[in-house]
Amino acid sequence: MIECKTYRGIDYIRISELPTDQMESINNWINLDLIIKIQTEQRLLHDCLLYKDYEFWFNNIYTSQVSAEEVSNEKVVVSNTKSIGKLVFD
Repeated sequence: MIECKTYRGIDYIRISELPTDQMESINNWINLDLIIKIQTEQRLLHDCLLYKDYEFWFNNIYTSQVSAEEVSNEKVVVSNTKSIGKLVFD
């Protein structure tokens, strides 16, 4: 989970600053109504998400997704080891 940024009391993250795996996953999940724009003194940030929404997604969606992938990968390793065959001892 990345740390939030705060601008004028708004805690947010920028989607473009997320690690690649998180960015791809959140783009598949997010409702476009949740993306906000923040006008700073320097520029308009057009890919922001309230930190509370990011935190919810990270804790409830992303971590479940990553855990499911890890379990799936473990099953692949186990099934690959089973396909080696039987050892015969005399």
